[in-house]
Amino acid sequence: MKRLVFICCICLAAIASLHTATARSHQQSDESAGLTDSSIHAPEEASAQPVVRYSRPTKAAFKTNLLYDATATVNLGVEFAVAPKLTIDISGNFHPWILPGGRRLTHLLVQPELRWWIKERFKGHFVAFNVLAADYNAGNIPNNITIMGRSLSALGRYRLDGKAFGAGVAYGYAFRVGKRLNIELEAGLGYISSKFDAYRLDADESLYAENSTVQYFGPTKGALNIVYLF
Repeated sequence: MKRLVFICCICLAAIASLHTATARSHQQSDESAGLTDSSIHAPEEASAQPVVRYSRPTKAAFKTNLLYDATATVNLGVEFAVAPKLTIDISGNFHPWILPGGRRLTHLLVQPELRWWIKERFKGHFVAFNVLAADYNAGNIPNNITIMGRSLSALGRYRLDGKAFGAGVAYGYAFRVGKRLNIELEAGLGYISSKFDAYRLDADESLYAENSTVQYFGPTKGALNIVYLF
């Protein structure tokens, strides 16, 4: 019996020794192959790709002319794209007030314009062709103004009631000052033909001249616009 127990102990010791040797052999094989815990990494997550955002091209705009605002003239302009570098601008001005001292500058004016933008519409340089139509009633405005050799002193002696039609060219530049905000400068020259009746500035405002016609060549547009883009 004692001999059997002794033999069992020797067998268990041999099995344990064999197991230890086998484990050491596997560890050495892994190290030689470079397979250690520090060398085994979890698969890296795919790096996040940057999100590309495309700005929506401007297709339309509303605007107001600060030069007209300064004279209490109600004005509004709208501009919309018709091609990659072409836009159509339509501005309207309305001044219904009689000024202090009986001075008049009442008028209704509409001025459509075709614009060609040099690089990008609604930004940078542009050239334009425009036409205009106006109905006016102006007078009792003393002045010494001369434009292109033509005196406007008659506005100080008479009240002129008439209509005007014309066409011209213009140059402008639009500054982007915000994501949806522009400041726009524009100046234009052109030709205007006007037919009017002239009234004396007396108590009866008697008729002085009827169906008078005047031809004018000179500045026909000036703008300092605040523009909201869509």
